Amino acid sequence: MGKHVIVISEDALIYEDTATLEQLPVFGSLWKKAARVEQVRSIYPTLTYPCHTTMMTGCYPDRHGIVNNELSNVKELSSDWNWFYDKVKVPSIFDRAKEKGLSTAAVFWPVTGNCSSIDYLIDEYWPQSETETAQRCFRASGSSEEVVKNCIEPNLWMLKHRIHPYCDEFITASACSIIRNYQPDLLMIHPANIDGYRHQTGLFSPKVTHGLHEIDNWLGWLIKATQDAGTCEDTDFFIVSDHGQINIERVVCPNVLLAERGLITLGENHEVKDYTAMIKSTGASAQVFLKDSSDR
Repeated sequence: MGKHVIVISEDALIYEDTATLEQLPVFGSLWKKAARVEQVRSIYPTLTYPCHTTMMTGCYPDRHGIVNNELSNVKELSSDWNWFYDKVKVPSIFDRAKEKGLSTAAVFWPVTGNCSSIDYLIDEYWPQSETETAQRCFRASGSSEEVVKNCIEPNLWMLKHRIHPYCDEFITASACSIIRNYQPDLLMIHPANIDGYRHQTGLFSPKVTHGLHEIDNWLGWLIKATQDAGTCEDTDFFIVSDHGQINIERVVCPNVLLAERGLITLGENHEVKDYTAMIKSTGASAQVFLKDSSDR
């Protein structure tokens, strides 16, 4: 292995996409030289944040503690997400790298907010109010003043929070700035345009195919950044993914059924006042939370 490692998690990239990727300029130029794993089984729950925490820790969710994208606040219709590293119960690759004296970086890798083992950090975190600036939200989630000045602010013109492909272009450009400025030993980044397009337009669509062309272009940006930094020949790239998707044709709302049967108590404005059992979505499956864990 080379001295430098770059891990790119292409959210919701699936095996069927490789037929397109191998025809594209950057992926195609590397295809015959690359090692490939053709069958991967993801973890359960098969959601972005648990999957990425498993990738960075090597542990299943029952050990690392991240069991949903959101926090387990079941009485809230939409909870805050698991942005921050203090929720992770086991050491990660970032901790182990720092123990060995290596430099580390992460750009939008989930559940890394305020991780002290990441030297150059831009967390997947967005402003929590209309008045909060991007700089302020990234500082609040662990970006140093040096990273804000040298890697975030020069690329902010690209950023539209949670809107693809603008967010992903910012992610890639910021990662390129980190490479050119600091040459970290370990860099892990997480674009999510493919995931966003599949949510919007279905599993296979012209928009998804366009997204494959986008990630091919951005891979070229990253390779060029390593060339500029003089580290290309000494860098190993790992292209990974967290999960696939399925097309959704019908939706069920199980908490409505639980409320009808008296297991959830609602207030006058339909807010949750109390519950015996509630369900939280995990994509195409669900998690049942009991107020009294001994109540079977």
